[in-house]
Amino acid sequence: MRPPSLNLSLDVPVPSLVRTSHGLPVDPQALNKEPPRIGSALAEILNTPDAGKLLLGLNELFGSASEYAIGGSVALALHHRSNADSTARRPNDLDVVVSPSGMDRLSDLDHLGLSQLGFKSEPGNTESLSWAGQGRESLVVDVVPAKNSIAGRGFERRQMHGGVNVIPLQALVDNLTYRVRSEPANQQARSDLARGLELLDAAKGVA
Repeated sequence: MRPPSLNLSLDVPVPSLVRTSHGLPVDPQALNKEPPRIGSALAEILNTPDAGKLLLGLNELFGSASEYAIGGSVALALHHRSNADSTARRPNDLDVVVSPSGMDRLSDLDHLGLSQLGFKSEPGNTESLSWAGQGRESLVVDVVPAKNSIAGRGFERRQMHGGVNVIPLQALVDNLTYRVRSEPANQQARSDLARGLELLDAAKGVA
């Protein structure tokens, strides 16, 4: 006599979760949590009042806050707020340096999963996302792999600021130095490098 078969369907819906086509669940309710403390500073830098929701979306997108770090001009602006009184320029995009496991999670999300967290991507390209926040049409979120990437250098030394990891100032300056040497005509990189060097000098003076 054959034992009765068990119905172990993997398609049973999970409350409050949205399953992607790959079976990876995302939780849209994560956007309703208390945002990281640095959210208010980021809102001012990016000129969007709901930057806290952006950070909560990134936490869910990559699995946790430990799986990514803010880099590029936004990280420079955050260091600027910590070390100087003058107003930094407002970046028009956000670079996030992501761990290998965070990249794996991102690759397993489809458009439904992304949209539930407020993100969009072009088909086949998850390393350039757009996020539509209140007060602006959209923000470009550039996803930078921490592994085997010049722009991802410094991830292993990431520093926690107000609940979010940020690439250290010295690593940002090193990356900008490499970029200026590679792209000598890039005036924005030159400007950011000059500002980064000023911040390093200011930090040494405080120390």
